[in-house]
Formats: sequence, C-alpha cells, structure tokens
Amino acid sequence: MPGTYDAIIIGGGHNGLVTACYLARAKWKVLVLERRYIVGGACVTEETFPGYKVSTAAYVNSLFRPEIIRDLRLADYGFEAVERNPASFTPFLDGRYLMLGADKASDIENIAKFSKKDAAAYPKYEAMLERVASVVEPTLTQVPPNLMHPSLGQLFEAGKMGRALQKLGPAMGEAIEVLTGAARPILDRWFESEELKGTLATDAIIGAFAAPSMPGTAYVLFHHVMGETNGKRGVWSYVRGGMGGLTQALAKAAKDLGVEIKTEAEVVKILTANCAVTGVALADGTEYRAKKVASGVDMHHTFERFLDPETLPPAFRDAVARIGYESAARSCTHRLRKRRRQDQRRARRASELHRMPGYDRRPATSRHGASRPRPRLHRTRLRRCEVRHALTRPGRRMHHTVVGRHHRRTGR
Repeated sequence: MPGTYDAIIIGGGHNGLVTACYLARAKWKVLVLERRYIVGGACVTEETFPGYKVSTAAYVNSLFRPEIIRDLRLADYGFEAVERNPASFTPFLDGRYLMLGADKASDIENIAKFSKKDAAAYPKYEAMLERVASVVEPTLTQVPPNLMHPSLGQLFEAGKMGRALQKLGPAMGEAIEVLTGAARPILDRWFESEELKGTLATDAIIGAFAAPSMPGTAYVLFHHVMGETNGKRGVWSYVRGGMGGLTQALAKAAKDLGVEIKTEAEVVKILTANCAVTGVALADGTEYRAKKVASGVDMHHTFERFLDPETLPPAFRDAVARIGYESAARSCTHRLRKRRRQDQRRARRASELHRMPGYDRRPATSRHGASRPRPRLHRTRLRRCEVRHALTRPGRRMHHTVVGRHHRRTGR
C-alpha cells in the first residue's frame, strides 16, 4: 500500500538527490521517484560496450558545490574528483600545439609560442575573470529574489551584490560586459593570436546555438572559471568511475539518511486538490501522497505535462512556454583499438583536445541560398581509461567527441 511522505522528489538526478538528502537531514520523510532503471539523470555511468563504462551525458565537474560535498560526506561514499591535467590540447596543421591548464608557468610558455604579447596578457585576463567570479559566485547558493514582490531579506542580499560590484571600481563596466555581452569582443581586446582566441572560445559556445560574437556567450565563457575542484578555483575535473560516481555517492548518502528511492517509477501526474499539491501518480496507476513535491525534471514536463494547465495562472503558463532547452551539441563515444603515438600520451592523459575549423566561423550557405548547418567546432576529449579513472578495465581506452554546431533557422 503506497504510503504518505513529507516530500516527494520527481527525478533521481543530482539535483533531486541533493534535495532529498537535505530534507532528510531535516528529519523529513522523503521519497525519490526515478523513471529509469538507474538514478543519476544526466550524471550517469553506463556500460555502452562490453567492458567499457562511459559517462553518457554530463562528462566533467566543477560547479557542484564544495559545501554539499562536505555536508553530505560524499568522499565517504566513494566520490572523488580527478583534476584535468592539462585542461586542453589544441593541435594545428603546421605541427604546433597549444596546451593549457598544466600550471601557470606552462600556460605562459605555451602561449608565447604564438604571441609573446598574449603570454603577458593571459595572467591579467585570468585575474579579471577571477575578480568578477568573486562577486558572482556567492549568488550560486542564494535564493533568487522575487523580482515582483521582493522581501526585505532579498533586497538586502541584492544590495550586498550591488556593493560588491561597486568595489570593482573601473572594472565594473567590464564585469557587466562579461555577464551580458559577447565573448568575441572581449577575446579580441585581450589577445591577438587566433590560436589562443579559438581555444578559449570553445568554452563560450559549448552546447549553445551561438557563435562567440553573439550576446550572452561571454557569460558562458566566464561560467567556466567559476566553481572549483579540490579547493582550486576554476579547475574542472572528471569523476572517478564516471559521472555516475557522483550520483551513486549521493544515492548512498540519501539511503543512509533514510530516503526511500524507487527506480522504474515514472511519474505522469502531480495530484492537486483545492489549489494545493497532494501527491503524484505513476504510469502504472500507483499514487503516493505528500504535501510537498519537488521536481527535478524540466519546466515543460513539470508544468505542462504533470500539472493540469487550469491550475496555473495564464501568465505563468506563457512564461514557461517561452523557456527553451535547445542545445547545439552531439556527443559520441568510441572505443580505441590501438595506442596513440608516444608524443601524444602526455596531452591525452586527462584533457580535452580541440579541433577548430575557424574562430567564430559563420554558417555555411548552400548553392540554393539557404543556410545549412556546418560543424563550427569539434571538441574531442581523449580519456585515458585505465584504473586511474576507473572508466574501463585496465588498458582499455575511450575517445569521446562533442561536436558543436551553429545553426540558422530556415523556416523549413
């Protein structure tokens, strides 16, 4: 007989599991319902080929808050972040390459191969981004204010951020540009080398229907210097065991806190009565009751499929309908039969390899005049899949490719 809970979480992704853990810490009776056979959402590790375990969606980590790792003691449940070293490797047709992320001295040395001026500017560029991050990053753990009816506490928090921006002084204008503008003007102002700008621009457009010259891409670029790994700001990492290593640790922590987790339990409806939530219904007809329901799935599923539209104000429904989740990336993973050349092994130890047809390349135009999609950027990560990362059996290697496209809608 289905029971009654203090809270039901729809979706067992990392956000849902974190929510469940904190509610359970507050002595709530919590149920997590996951549609798939495995918890994790986008943070999962699955065996795609016999003997090869792969992060099938999300593949790197940095923005998962250190406070959560400490509060839930995730290291005790097997979570371990492995820093990318180097962070990226970009080869060029003339035989040169740009490798970044090993350490600051190495970064400057590598950039100097293409421009001594850029090598001198790069530390200042990173310092600028870190100044902005010091203002913006604290907002990641703050409750977003109600812009229409803000409380006194929310006004106070907004005022603190305003004062922090003021402390940037003349750099405040540059901070606002980073948060709202395009990546290309910023990169062009700081650097002259197309090789360096192209490498940095990958972080500005990954997963977006945008070129670096489009507004908003500067924030995507900036987003990659926020977060941390093992206490090091701006460092991205892989998770031992793949991204599923994170969510499996969360699931173990949740169960120890008393959270009940059900897989293969597809929610199809959020139940309501008298304008209040009363529980959820599953695809098999089972119903669970709770006065609080938190959804870890997207806004369209939550408010357009799970809830009766008549229970929501028309203006709110319209706002939800305008939200877009389009992405411009395709991901594929290959198993490698042979070792790469000896001189490539260092770069592929735990890094990304970039191949760029052109910095800020525009969409191609067909002979009929219509714009057709063309790969603007290839980001290829070569993962050394040995015991070090626990992704495959010893000696087996994977090649993971993310292809970004820049599209222009043609109406067809």
